[in-house]
Amino acid sequence: MGGKEFGYPVFSESGTEYEMKKVRYNFDTRKAFINNVITQQGEGGHIVANDAKMNADNSFYMRNANIPPVTIMIIHTLSEPV
Repeated sequence: MGGKEFGYPVFSESGTEYEMKKVRYNFDTRKAFINNVITQQGEGGHIVANDAKMNADNSFYMRNANIPPVTIMIIHTLSEPV
């Protein structure tokens, strides 16, 4: 008899939270494969991706991601030199 799903894993890294439906994390290599991830970027913007991969150096790759235009503008503004 199967159980009912409830709640989702939430991963926090450097003040950014990633909510996901499924995650496979290797504690030895510090790499992760993530399915159906949602993360907040900037003020009000968010990124949704079907599949994502996180490497040990905290680089993050997404496939089939949906990034709203306002989020792209916020990321670009934040990356400009001050």
